[in-house]
Amino acid sequence: MKVIPQIYETTARFLNYSMGSLPDVISGTVTEERNGEFYLSMQYSVHGQNADLIKVGRLITAKPNMYDDPQAFRIATIEKTLDGTMDITAYHVSYDLSKIVATPFTANGIQAAFAELLTNTWPINYFVFLTDKTDADTFTVTQPVPMRTLLAGMEGSFLDVYGGEYKFNNWTVTLMSSRGQDRNVQIAYGKNLSAFKETDENGAYDAVVPFAVVDDTTYYITDRSTYPTAPVVKSSTSYGYPQTISLDLSEEFDSDHLPNDTTLYNKALSYIEKNSTKAHTNLSTEYLDLTKLLGGTERVDLCDRVYISVEPYGLYNIQAKVIATEYDILTDEYTKVTIGDKKLTLADTLANLTR
Repeated sequence: MKVIPQIYETTARFLNYSMGSLPDVISGTVTEERNGEFYLSMQYSVHGQNADLIKVGRLITAKPNMYDDPQAFRIATIEKTLDGTMDITAYHVSYDLSKIVATPFTANGIQAAFAELLTNTWPINYFVFLTDKTDADTFTVTQPVPMRTLLAGMEGSFLDVYGGEYKFNNWTVTLMSSRGQDRNVQIAYGKNLSAFKETDENGAYDAVVPFAVVDDTTYYITDRSTYPTAPVVKSSTSYGYPQTISLDLSEEFDSDHLPNDTTLYNKALSYIEKNSTKAHTNLSTEYLDLTKLLGGTERVDLCDRVYISVEPYGLYNIQAKVIATEYDILTDEYTKVTIGDKKLTLADTLANLTR
């Protein structure tokens, strides 16, 4: 159901009292990626109702899809044009976590680790953290770090240690074992597929060169009698052409625990085992959203598993996961769905944030 966006003051913590509605939206989309970006792009008339209330830092609520509650997006940029419109970019309120710092702590298990976030942050943390996971691995924060980076933007983050898929619901952050479902939705040529693009991403590797710098000394594997491929550590996958990356393990060592060939090799091997060396293929589809026409039988959510058939390319009933959605807040339907196995992290969105 289409919902008119509302605007809230910068200090809002709940969505009970808005400053006013924004009915004169010219266009607007909400983009959300699996464990990644979540933002609102909106065009509004400078002469529209309550246009004067639209200020950087304030919150605009908009539905991210047909099923979830309206979400709060903090205005990051406003660009006014000569044709009497303003282009607005606003990031989900969870991006506020990039300006809340977690201080060092250690917790045994994910439940305890999330509980520690309530007391080991500055300034006071007003977010709620939930999870259906029960992993018992120890979680350690060794230095002050922005909370959004700690969620999934660094080695040793929650996503790195425990895995899962995030669900952001305003000021509630939930790390789920599996966010999506298999709804047996068929996206097919001649039915609801209006555009199709297959992209092979050359981000894979089949070997690493581990090294560490401690006290201005660089350590790497040199003992070829024990490690014949030194200084390289190879995976079991080979692509037939150079696919090697350097692996900086400096943070794993210090002057009291200097690296050696064995420790570098073992840590490199562990890294390879934890990180996929498989080339990623993404299927980007633009399709006709039949949900409203078919009474919900074609529902698709982020992280759901769907089935794709593109007869002209010989693809039939290929199972894949929804990794990104683009939702039109005016027409109340998806305009684009990206399907594949690309590994996204919240860190992808932090480098360009200057708010």
